[in-house]
Amino acid sequence: MKKFTLIILALLLLNSCSNDPALFKLNAKNFGKNATISIISTNGELLKVENIKENNQTFQVNLPKEGFAALKVENGIDVRDFWFHLTSGTYNLVLNAEDNRTIYPFKKTPSTQGEDFIHFYSIKNKLNKPITDSLLLAKRAVDAADLTNINVRVDVLADLMDRTKTLDLNAIETFAKKHPNSENTIFLLDQLVVTDLNSEKFEKIFSYLSDDVKNSKAGKKLLEQITRVNNSKPGNLFAGIAGETPDGKAFSKEIFKKVNLVFVWTSYNNRCRTNNKALLTLYNKYKNQGVEFIGVSLDSKRNWWVNVIRDDKLSWPQFSDLKGAKSPNAKNIGNYNVPYFMILDKNGKILMSEDISLEMLEADIIKYLRKVS
Repeated sequence: MKKFTLIILALLLLNSCSNDPALFKLNAKNFGKNATISIISTNGELLKVENIKENNQTFQVNLPKEGFAALKVENGIDVRDFWFHLTSGTYNLVLNAEDNRTIYPFKKTPSTQGEDFIHFYSIKNKLNKPITDSLLLAKRAVDAADLTNINVRVDVLADLMDRTKTLDLNAIETFAKKHPNSENTIFLLDQLVVTDLNSEKFEKIFSYLSDDVKNSKAGKKLLEQITRVNNSKPGNLFAGIAGETPDGKAFSKEIFKKVNLVFVWTSYNNRCRTNNKALLTLYNKYKNQGVEFIGVSLDSKRNWWVNVIRDDKLSWPQFSDLKGAKSPNAKNIGNYNVPYFMILDKNGKILMSEDISLEMLEADIIKYLRKVS
């Protein structure tokens, strides 16, 4: 019994030594009495929250799991968020509520990745400085708006936020050039959304990275996302559809007509079922004018899929491999979005893949019919 107890104590001691706390030494000025500072994991778990005190204070996160995390500073309506790398060791921070809100609070961190974030935010602060004050004023203007001016103020804020996203990408690009071995670039890009509008920028930034970073798990995942978006861009050829029709026929481009609407759906999605009614009306109106509809189901249960096709009277070609979200169709067509629309020409070239709404679908069909006639 004594020997067993010693073994348990030894294991506990070993575990405690291998997980030292993360110690935060903060110097803060000009914050209100209810101001707080929080440490949040990337999955949203609140690891620590402390009231901000004037001048110096120290707090710690016990047994931290090493990885990326967010530091949030809240002072009334002023909220600041910063990314950093969480690991055991000591962090030195300086915060002044009256400073430019983009100034990075970390001055010293215990890891190379943490120091890389200091360099990134220095770059970001320089690039964003021209519109930072304008963005803050625009947010305050929206908070103080009334029914007579809310729309104008929201438009101004939206425009500034779009410009900020562009500047953020420019900051990441500059950082990637200077720090090709930093995995922080992949993480920062992953916090943004790869779209048709910026996929080329993402690809360019990715090219600056070292082979080790590109071939990391996170690097391969990001490259896959970029590739999927690029494959769906107008002008590219449609990748094709995995699976078969309910009667066992594989997809073939021979079914294409002058204009083809490919759309991703599932039998259990209420919005898709509502869409089917409007799509049926459109299909019956244009199917004899050189238009084809092609359904791609992400269902995993065959009976659900075929029953909805029957019940909703869907007479256009339907395909599925019945693999659900694991289907290659899920990522190659629409990037896991349901419902999702894409318009192709008779050769399978993508004509339109973004901003297609059911309300404007008939207008889009007419537009492309006129172009190919």
